[in-house]
Amino acid sequence: MAKYLYEKAAEALLLNPDLAMVWLNFGPDAIIVVDDDGTIWLVNRLAELLTGYTRDELHGQCVDMLLPPDLREVHQTHRAGYMDEPRLRPMGLHSDLRMRRKNGAETVVDINLSPVATSRGVFVVATIRRKRSS
Repeated sequence: MAKYLYEKAAEALLLNPDLAMVWLNFGPDAIIVVDDDGTIWLVNRLAELLTGYTRDELHGQCVDMLLPPDLREVHQTHRAGYMDEPRLRPMGLHSDLRMRRKNGAETVVDINLSPVATSRGVFVVATIRRKRSS
């Protein structure tokens, strides 16, 4: 039953580009979609606000640009490992994840990953939310 509902939802988004744009741009989280090499294909408005970059600046770039320099190398290894066995999961369960904004400032975020199989290969939808201080 759940698979049927997901298929219907995907079909509705494909058939109605306006609905897809509403879903993408007016949801509660920043969304970044990357391919299996970490290349950014799509971002929503909240991702622009969170990162400080425009869609045009992000499109075609490696997602690693959004990490502090000291985390980029290890992230490349983690990203490759994730693509070996992609699954719905949160990132960084046992650590604070940091994102580097265009202006160089860092912010702590929560990130959830969701793989999506397409005719062009597996893409990963990352939903990102600024972490609130406790």
